[in-house]
Amino acid sequence: MTLRRAAPALTIGCNQENMKPIVKSIILRVVLMLFVLFCALAALELALRLRGPMPESIKQTPLFDRSRFYFASDAERIHPWVRDTNHVLRVAIVGDSFTTGQGVQPDDTFGMRLERLLNLKKDATPAAVDVFAKGGTSTYMQRGFLDEALATRPRLVILAMYLNDTENFNNYKELRAWRTEMMPPVPTGWLAPLIRRSRALAWFNKKIGDVKSGRGFHRYYERLYDDDYSGWKLFQDAARDFHKACRDQQVEFLVVIWPCLSFVDRTPYPFQFAHDKIIAHLQSENIRYLDLLDSLRGRSPTRMETLPGADGHPSEIAHRIAAEAIFHYLLNEGLVDAAYIPRNEALQLNKYWEAMYERMAKPESARSEVEPQAPVE
Repeated sequence: MTLRRAAPALTIGCNQENMKPIVKSIILRVVLMLFVLFCALAALELALRLRGPMPESIKQTPLFDRSRFYFASDAERIHPWVRDTNHVLRVAIVGDSFTTGQGVQPDDTFGMRLERLLNLKKDATPAAVDVFAKGGTSTYMQRGFLDEALATRPRLVILAMYLNDTENFNNYKELRAWRTEMMPPVPTGWLAPLIRRSRALAWFNKKIGDVKSGRGFHRYYERLYDDDYSGWKLFQDAARDFHKACRDQQVEFLVVIWPCLSFVDRTPYPFQFAHDKIIAHLQSENIRYLDLLDSLRGRSPTRMETLPGADGHPSEIAHRIAAEAIFHYLLNEGLVDAAYIPRNEALQLNKYWEAMYERMAKPESARSEVEPQAPVE
């Protein structure tokens, strides 16, 4: 009986002895993991500090190359090609801040670049591109701009829209709540002073904030294009109304769709659903459209945005690409006649750039040992 009673105690003692090495091993592994994590954080902290001090202002960042001043032309200097004639090809563009050209000089906007492209040929009718737009407006709010545009008796009206032009500002409280989800979280409590003093923790906090903001950004546009959202219904009615107003005055109507420039390099592009929904509605109403995503897909947001990471409006480069895409569309669809086709549209520098790229990036497959020569004008 005594042996039987002692057996459980003996078993427990053996189990405890056997557990000691396991517990020690677990503790050693945890300590080792914490040490490795500490070393990694220390290395990241050192690397970030060696890069130099954090810019105190966005103007001190390498990506900030905006003009200090914006130069407006006198009214008498606008549309120089039509100054001495009454026979004019008029194009009107209605839109928001993407059309006014927030962040770029006035003559760098896609409207002014389109006007220049339409005036390359001396034998073509002089062209004037008038802009009727205001930042912070949705399509349903731009009906007055359309009336002003039609008063100029244009041959073509272009409605330039960005994906947020389905916002309904009649319920701004709802929009503001949705937009809050796109903002990165602000550290509070004991974490805030640590992040202020540590580059590594600040880096991690930014990455976590970027993920949260990205999800909120995507969710925001899902809401804007929900079938039951009032702003989407307002956009559908506005597009239909714009088309009818132009048709009644025998004016061609074209919708140009700007993509979200921050994400044009992503595969897949995360807001394709919004483009598809816009296009489906325009097709159902027999409205012409040009999706600029086709021209901007795969481009670097660093070159496409006015200020990458801070202002997603189009840069001068994006405006130029948009103007050229619209120009080609007008020619291909017969909205302007063949007299506007430039004499030398092919860019000979493409061959030179391709040869230089092959020589620099892929020397093993270069076609020739001869140094590529730039074309001579």
